[in-house]
Order: sequence, then C-alpha cells, then structure tokens
Amino acid sequence: MKYLSLAAILLVVACTSQQAINAQYAGAPLTNVISDLGPPDEANALSGGQTEYIWRDAATEDGINPCFKRILTDGGGTVLNASHSDGRGPC
Repeated sequence: MKYLSLAAILLVVACTSQQAINAQYAGAPLTNVISDLGPPDEANALSGGQTEYIWRDAATEDGINPCFKRILTDGGGTVLNASHSDGRGPC
C-alpha cells in the first residue's frame, strides 16, 4: 500500500510538471522558449508545416538521462504543445 501511494504521488507530480511546461509555453513564440532554454539540440520538420524541437536534459551522475523537452510549433513559430518526456511518458 505504501508503494502504491508513492506511485500515485509521483504520477500526480509528473502530470503537474507536464501541465506546467505546456502552460508556460503553449501559444508563446518559439523565441521565448529559446530565450529560456537556449538553442535546441534537435529540430525536425513534420507534416503540415509543424516543427518539433528537442532539448535534452543534462546527463546524470551515471551519464544517462533519457528525459527531454519537446516543443511542437506551427508553421509560424508559435508553440502548439510543450512536454517533458523520456519518449514513453512524462519525466
């Protein structure tokens, strides 16, 4: 039961983190994100004129950190969605 409660708390924190990054950047110009995070590590053109930008988190002590920030923009450079993920779920 103790571990189930801990898992529930971690899920709520992860969801809150996701909502916070999306609330911070959704609808904002990409230049605001770049001002806060620096230049992206990756930029990928997607269909429909959208672009996905990736910022990788710093490595941990063991040298591995799978988490990254993903910013999706429309063709005009406005952020449509922002998330913090490891590719499988929220970080």
